[in-house]
Amino acid sequence: MARSIASATAELQELAGLVTNRNKRHRSGRAVVEGVRPISVALAHGWRFEAVVSSGRARLSDWAASIVARVGDDRHLVVPEPLMRRLTDRDELPELVGVVATPARSIDDVGVHDRALVVVLDRPSSPGNVGTVVRTADAFGANAVILTGHAADPWDPKAIRASTGAVFSLPVVVAGSAASVEPLLDRCRVVGARIVGADEAGSVDVDRAALGGPLVLVLGNEARGLGHGWRDACDELVRVPMRGSATSLNVAAAAAVVLYEADRQRRAAVR
Repeated sequence: MARSIASATAELQELAGLVTNRNKRHRSGRAVVEGVRPISVALAHGWRFEAVVSSGRARLSDWAASIVARVGDDRHLVVPEPLMRRLTDRDELPELVGVVATPARSIDDVGVHDRALVVVLDRPSSPGNVGTVVRTADAFGANAVILTGHAADPWDPKAIRASTGAVFSLPVVVAGSAASVEPLLDRCRVVGARIVGADEAGSVDVDRAALGGPLVLVLGNEARGLGHGWRDACDELVRVPMRGSATSLNVAAAAAVVLYEADRQRRAAVR
């Protein structure tokens, strides 16, 4: 049976903290998720929902009712609309907000094989860019995204929304420095993977680089680009040719261009 909460209890305040406070998300191992696709993708991939919350302002849609049925009515919380607004950072009130357990992953969890495609984001500062890159990596067949350095949180609500749920279908690992990812790079090199960085100062145009085999693609911070550790780790730096006055692309746009080219070469190799 659904449980109604009429005031800002300690439980509701704790859930509201997951929206804005990265430390609370990490300490509790939980994140809030909203939107039809992100919630549906999380459930389809077996993520554990600790709760689903609705405002009770209207009868649930068929979709929302099906989600509550799958999660369990005993985990359904019904709260007044003003409290529901504390569980989202958007102006538009969602029909449902889910609370998902987010188990920690390590680089040891990343599988490596002769078709491996791993995307590394070095110190990304924007949750929206993180989510968009995860979505793009998933679309082009990557098997993991690694975040290194002081990176935006992939469990930030903005990152989850930008990924359209891909953070639940593609392994996302928060690592430390470039050096901490070296054991994974060593495993990738064993299967013949190249470590390729995308950078405006790259020496090779992306369409002339060899991206058709196993690949680790490294993308840098939005403002500062690749760190020195990653520049040293890369076998090659590639660039996206620019024709206008802009000297670089947004990191998410650059990821899309390079991943498309890698996918194009991979598809051509199996024809």
